[in-house]
Amino acid sequence: MRLRTKILLTVFGIVIFLGLLMVSGTSQVIERALNSQVADKELSLVQVVAEDIANPLLDGDVLVVQRMLEAVVNMNPNNIYAFVTGLPSGMLIHTFPKGFPAGLININPVPPGERSSMRILDSEQGLIRDVGYRILDGLDAELHIGFSQQEVRQATGNLARTVILLMLIGMLTALAVALLLSRRILKPLEKLTLSLRRLGEGYLGETIKVAGNDELGELAVCFNQMSSRLKESIDSLRTSEANYRLLLNKIMTAQESERQRIARELHDETSQSLSALLVGLKTAATMAGQKEEGVENILEELKDGVNQALKELHRIIYDLRPSLLDDLGLIPALRWYLETKLKPTGICLNFNIGGNPGRLQAEIEIAIFRITQEAVTNIIKYASARQVAVELLFLPEEIKLQVKDDGCGFDMEAVMNPRNARRPLGILGMKERARLLGGDLEVRTAVGQGTEINVTLPVSKEEGYNGHQGFDC
Repeated sequence: MRLRTKILLTVFGIVIFLGLLMVSGTSQVIERALNSQVADKELSLVQVVAEDIANPLLDGDVLVVQRMLEAVVNMNPNNIYAFVTGLPSGMLIHTFPKGFPAGLININPVPPGERSSMRILDSEQGLIRDVGYRILDGLDAELHIGFSQQEVRQATGNLARTVILLMLIGMLTALAVALLLSRRILKPLEKLTLSLRRLGEGYLGETIKVAGNDELGELAVCFNQMSSRLKESIDSLRTSEANYRLLLNKIMTAQESERQRIARELHDETSQSLSALLVGLKTAATMAGQKEEGVENILEELKDGVNQALKELHRIIYDLRPSLLDDLGLIPALRWYLETKLKPTGICLNFNIGGNPGRLQAEIEIAIFRITQEAVTNIIKYASARQVAVELLFLPEEIKLQVKDDGCGFDMEAVMNPRNARRPLGILGMKERARLLGGDLEVRTAVGQGTEINVTLPVSKEEGYNGHQGFDC
C-alpha cells in the first residue's frame, strides 16, 4: 500500500470517527436541551390551565371544566389528552372520546408534598409526556395533560441530519485538503525515492532539488551530500584501483628488469671473472707441473681476480638487500646507503636522529629503508638538488621519517592527475608501502621550492639501540 493511500485512509477514518462522535454527542445534548425546554413550557401550560379551572371546580361547575379541557386539547395537536382526578365525589373529568383508559389514573400520581410530576409514557400514538399538577393545596384534585414528544424527536432528527450533512461536507473537504497536502508532501519524497533508485542503479552524483527549509528540505540536503560523497568515494576507489593496476604492472616489470640486470651483471662481470680465474688456475697448474718460472705472479693475479669477483658479488648483494639492515638495523643501513649514494654526486647530506632510537619490526625497517631509497633515487635523477636533509624521529608509538631537498620541485596536482599517463609510480609505491603498514605518507612540493616527504608509521620497539648522533656534510 502506497504512503498516499495510507494518509488518505487515515484522514478518512479520523473524520468518520470524529463525525460520529459529534453526531452522537450533539444529538444527545440537543435532545436533552429540547426536552428540558419543552418540559418547562408544558409545565407552564399545565399551571395556567390549573389556575383557570380552580374556581369552576370549587363552584362544582363540571361542564365548564370539561369545555376548558377540550379547548386545551384542541388548541394544539401535540396536546393528546387532559383529565382531572381526585375530586371529592370521585368524579373523573377527561377528554377521551372512547372512554378513559384503564390504569392511566395511577401511572403518574403527584407525590405527597409535591405540586407536579412528569413521566414519559409509551403509547400507540408514540411517546407521551404526562404532566401532573396539584390544582389546590390541601386538595387531592390533580390536573394531568398528555403532550406528544413527536415534535422533539422530529427536531432531534432534523438536527442529526444536518450534522451528518455537515460531517459529509467536512469529510469531503478534509479529503481534498489531505489529497493536496499529500501531493505537496509526497512529491519531494517521490523525487527522493526516484533519485535513490537511480543511485542504486549506478547513476552517481544524482541530486534532488526541494524548496524550503523544513524537514524535507533538510532530507534533500543530506541526500545530496551523501550522493556527492559517495561519488567522490567511488571516484577515489576507481582512481586507486587504476593506480594499483599501474603499480602492479610496474612491480612486475621492475621484477623482470631486476632479474635481467642481476643475470646480466652475473654473466658480464662475475661470470667472466670466475672464468678468467678458472683459466688462470689451469695455467698455474700446468706451469707448476712443468716447474716453469712466473707461477707466483700468476697466482698473485688470480688472487686479485678473486678479490675483484667478491667485490662485484658483494655489490650486487648490497644492491638487492644490505646485510647491515638485518645485522645492525635501520640507522647504520641508512647511513651507509646515504653516504654511498649521495657523496659521490656532491650533494650535501644532513642526517639526524631524534627521540629514543631502537630496533623496530623487520617490516617497518624495510619500509623506511625502501621509501628512503626511492626518495634518494628520485632526488639524484630529477631534483638537481644541492642539499638533502634526512631525519628519523623515534616516538613511543610511531616513527617519523622526513626526506627534504632544495631541488627544482614539481607540480604535484598535475603529476598525480589520473589522466597523466606518466604518473610517478615511485610516489604511489611509497604511499602504498606506508598504507599497508597502517601509516601515512605526505608529499609537499612546488615548482622551484624543493620537495619534502613526510612518513609516519606505527611501531613497537623490539630491541634497544645505543643511540646515534646525526652528522652533517
